[in-house]
Order: sequence, then structure tokens, then C-alpha cells
Amino acid sequence: MHNFKKEVTYDYYDVPYTSNYHPKRGPTNGGTPIRVEGSQYRLRRSHLDDRFWVRFVDSSGNPVADEVELADEKFTFDTFELDAPAASSASSTTMQVSLNDQDWHDATDAARGGFEYYQSPHVTKVDPPYGHVKAAEQQIVTLTGSGFLDNGADLKCRFGNQPGQYLYTQAQYESNS
Repeated sequence: MHNFKKEVTYDYYDVPYTSNYHPKRGPTNGGTPIRVEGSQYRLRRSHLDDRFWVRFVDSSGNPVADEVELADEKFTFDTFELDAPAASSASSTTMQVSLNDQDWHDATDAARGGFEYYQSPHVTKVDPPYGHVKAAEQQIVTLTGSGFLDNGADLKCRFGNQPGQYLYTQAQYESNS
């Protein structure tokens, strides 16, 4: 007869807490860089690998975008950063986080102003139509089109094809035509 003795442990942790995040909204096509501040985003236990997931859900708790596991360098004990995933539709959402991909905790609350996905605007004209990459951060781009929120307040243009390699520049809204 064999006598196997195996130690089994179960770790409890404090619920992650979010105090601030920015921006509070982004387009349904995703890619909006979001920075979140709070605490308890890492367990800090030598026998466990810290892992971290984020998802966005509607008021019924149904996911509106793909769940994202963050790379180790994208989260610390008190901050995390991610590019918002593409969403299935425009809606106010609750951002949820998980340290084990099973137990989810609200990082934002749609009722108190969670992360809002909006339909991407339709751009009909960009002026100037081109520019030097080294001057892009100082360049102001004028946009003409429709579907701009708040008449283009806080408007920026994003250039590039890969999250993490995007270049942003200031933009101004000209008209809804």
C-alpha cells in the first residue's frame, strides 16, 4: 500500500480596485489605448505566476469584445494598460478584470460611466492629405465627415496598422458633410 501525501494550497487575494482610468470611451473598431490606475492587479506571491485578463461586458454581463490577457510588462501592482479590443456594437460597458481567468471583478461600472464604445466616425476628407512622419506629433489634421461625437472634442488621428506602433496627432473637426 502506498501512502501519498501531497500538499494542496489555495490562495485568497484582495479584490482588485480601480480608482481612475482614461480615456472613458473609444470606437467599436478597437485600438484605443487605455490606462487604468488602482491596486491589487498583481498577487506578488513567489509561488504563483501573475497573470491578468480584461474584458468588457454589457449590462447583462455578456461580453461585447474578446477577452484580453495582458503581457507581463503591461500591468503592475497599481496600473495596467491595454488597447481596447474591437466591440460587437456601440454601448456603455463595464470593464472587468481577473487574476485567474475565472473570477471577474468590475473595474468600471456602466451605470456610473463605464467605458463607452461608439460607432467609428465616417471620414470623407483629411487635410493635409499627407505629411512628414517626424512632424506628425506637431501636425494638426482637419477632418470632414459624419458621426463625430461632441462635435469632435478631444479629437485625435491615429496612424499605423499595429497596436503599440500607432502614432497619434491632434485633429480638428471641420463639418458634418
